Amino acid sequence: MKKLILKKYFLWSNVNPDGERVMSLQEWLNGLLLHGKESIARTRFMKILNEESLVIERERMNLLGEYAEKDKDGKIIYLDKESKETTNQALGIKAKLKNEEELNSKFLSCLLQEFTIDITPENAKTIYDTRDLILNTEEKFQGIMATRFSEWYVCFEDLVKQNKKLKK
Repeated sequence: MKKLILKKYFLWSNVNPDGERVMSLQEWLNGLLLHGKESIARTRFMKILNEESLVIERERMNLLGEYAEKDKDGKIIYLDKESKETTNQALGIKAKLKNEEELNSKFLSCLLQEFTIDITPENAKTIYDTRDLILNTEEKFQGIMATRFSEWYVCFEDLVKQNKKLKK
């Protein structure tokens, strides 16, 4: 069976240490102006990605629950914009953590894992149409997004190689 293998960090947007924004694959796909069947393929593919994004977010929240300081009632303590403590998540900018470095290390380990999408008769058209969007884009990239796009490209390019091997 053919497979599309992606890194989980492709689904996580962030800001790198230089302050440069790194878009997730979903954000980039969502920003493309597409017509008809290409737009439908993107939407269907994003549903597949969004399921995995929810898994990643649950893992992040589990880690946050493990590493965040809590009040006497067990509620997570957040810091607001003046670094005052609150248990109101809406007012908090970030959680007050016991060991931020360890939490970040564990979350990074999660993001470095691969996830595999089996290509089935039901999802093949969606995946191949999305592959074609990525392999044939005319968008221009620079900086960290050029590197990220290159990583996406290689993953989808592997589908072309898998097809050639199966035809021989």
